[in-house]
Amino acid sequence: MSTKIKAITSPPSREELSDRLERVREKMKEQDLDYYVSSDPVNIYYLTNFAFYVHERPFILVIPIEGLPKMLIPLLEKGHFEERVRCDVDTVTYYEFPARDGENWHDLYQELIEKDAKVGVESIMPVGFVNKTPGYQIVTDILEEVRIIKTDYEIGRTIHACKVANKGHRVLLKKCRPRVLEFALYKEVTDAMTSKIVQDIPNANFKVTDTMGVV
Repeated sequence: MSTKIKAITSPPSREELSDRLERVREKMKEQDLDYYVSSDPVNIYYLTNFAFYVHERPFILVIPIEGLPKMLIPLLEKGHFEERVRCDVDTVTYYEFPARDGENWHDLYQELIEKDAKVGVESIMPVGFVNKTPGYQIVTDILEEVRIIKTDYEIGRTIHACKVANKGHRVLLKKCRPRVLEFALYKEVTDAMTSKIVQDIPNANFKVTDTMGVV
């Protein structure tokens, strides 16, 4: 770690994301896994820089012990994914309901994993996804473990988040007076933090950026 880390507002580099993937694979080797599968949007964002809202459509990242990871996504999200992803990954798209046989997400998903493989799955993975996963499944939260140790880049982003919170706190102290409505304080503080983010990161991804003033 550097002796002094400054606030960082840029997206993660390919090198940063590659290092994260390598640490995941080190854990996979320790557990003798052939694949690791993630459907948690936070973990997928951590490895790819792609963020999404969880609804009924599966987004699944399949990590083999060697070779490029494969990202299974709805065809309609292909443009969004390619715009945000910042690592090398194979994209596999599927048609949504009512898809023809062979074009559903689970048809394509099962082609990405060998039938006799040892596959690590997250403890929070929906049971419907687990039931469609080929091979021998082992529940293990590898990514949760990897994310515990922060890189200089992650600390730099945290420093910037603290600067945003500090801006909100200063506005709160300035505006907090007798007879001022709590809702008004909430709006002033939230607006100040959001403005700070937009000024520092003009193309901020608000699917992974949230501000809230709490009084």
